[in-house]
Amino acid sequence: MTQRGPRATRPRLSMTATLKLLTDPQFAEAVKNFHQEAAGMRTADAMTADAEDRLIALGERFRVTWGVLPPPAVLLVDPDPRRRVVEAMGSGRWGLILVFPWTTDTEIQAQSKAIRKVVGKRHHDAQEEHRAQRADWLEGAGFSRPQVAKAIWGRRHGLRRPTQAEAIRALPEEQERQLIEQATEQGISHNQAEQHLLRQARGSEAPASAMVRMAEAREAARVEHLNQDLATPVVSEPLSAAITALFRALDDQEADSEVRVKARAIHRALLPSTGL
Repeated sequence: MTQRGPRATRPRLSMTATLKLLTDPQFAEAVKNFHQEAAGMRTADAMTADAEDRLIALGERFRVTWGVLPPPAVLLVDPDPRRRVVEAMGSGRWGLILVFPWTTDTEIQAQSKAIRKVVGKRHHDAQEEHRAQRADWLEGAGFSRPQVAKAIWGRRHGLRRPTQAEAIRALPEEQERQLIEQATEQGISHNQAEQHLLRQARGSEAPASAMVRMAEAREAARVEHLNQDLATPVVSEPLSAAITALFRALDDQEADSEVRVKARAIHRALLPSTGL
């Protein structure tokens, strides 16, 4: 994750100009170079104090050049659809079902259910993940969550906390009466109950801000779980687990070794669209 230092002194780019950077080929190349150089500063298990200082300096140089910190992931400038397949295979969250002439449909369905229990389900999450990643980056660039909600999610309502009058109007009268009665029965004065109810009705933040915060939290949790699985892949069934282990061992082989050549042939057969 990119380290965030003090805010830049140069004028901040507009939201439109900042988002436009994501489609700039030169910016994309600079982001890739940043992450390649940053990866070289990290040790296998932790980051030394010296490496952290150099990483912060690297990010600051990037910000001086482009006016913003680098996106926390190359994915924002290079949204390669193959990445999800590679991540799934690297983390063990995939499975194979062997079908022989004698394999029954019932057996296939049973194996599919067993694999699904381990692998889980993800359907249209990619777009939401991309939005959360852009939101996190834009916040690092100094934009507020309501601004981010409007630019990324297209929100037009809930960009600010409701006023006291708006909160009271939105609360059904009968519900308001019941909540105050419940509070006073617990020994709270009528005035304190009203103030507590009003704070609850207004909320601690704008609805749009809460939406952005929760989206970022979900993405952070997803990345944490992915990193855990990449470190120790899960096992949905033995064959896919063995193939995952084989792929992960490719880096330990010479480029022209027989094992590497044959393993990459399996890789290409399983992922014909990746070109890997």
